[in-house]
Amino acid sequence: FDAPENTLAAFDLAWAKGSDGVEGDFYLTRDEQIVCIHDRGTKRTTGFEKSVEDSTLAELRQLEYGSWKGEKWKGEKIPTLKDVFKSVPKGGLFVIELKSKAKIVPFLASQLKSLGTGKIRLLIISFDKATVAACHAQIPEVRTHWLTSFKKDKENGADHPSAEEIAKVVNESGAAGVGMNGNRQVIDE
Repeated sequence: FDAPENTLAAFDLAWAKGSDGVEGDFYLTRDEQIVCIHDRGTKRTTGFEKSVEDSTLAELRQLEYGSWKGEKWKGEKIPTLKDVFKSVPKGGLFVIELKSKAKIVPFLASQLKSLGTGKIRLLIISFDKATVAACHAQIPEVRTHWLTSFKKDKENGADHPSAEEIAKVVNESGAAGVGMNGNRQVIDE
């Protein structure tokens, strides 16, 4: 909240304030680079519309990602996974939300292997069941959680996914856990 989201300035500020972990959103670019940005496009945070997945890292780095939050953040560039990884202090938690579906997983696996992950804690999260399954298969040493939200069925008022549906996805994907908004109307003991 205090700095422009998904930028090194935001992550550095979180660590400076004593956070024990950070979470970033990651897409695969056209030239197979992994970049940290929440939206599929750059319009909201740069003022210029570019599709992240259809752009190269060089094209995305030409844009400025901080001044929308305030003048003091002007000049922020889109960080790569490696940039964010290197900002994590020893023992810190780095939560990697994958937005590009399963196609990003081989590139993530390769980068994590080359970065040496032993000094920090990692968690991968995704709303996509196939992405979770791919992470479980290709990066089994890192916990992966499936993310979901709940919707009410307009006809019968039931919440979906149900506990049974959640369990099925966990079993089929190999997820180590589930993130589900902590909705106490749906989730109980």
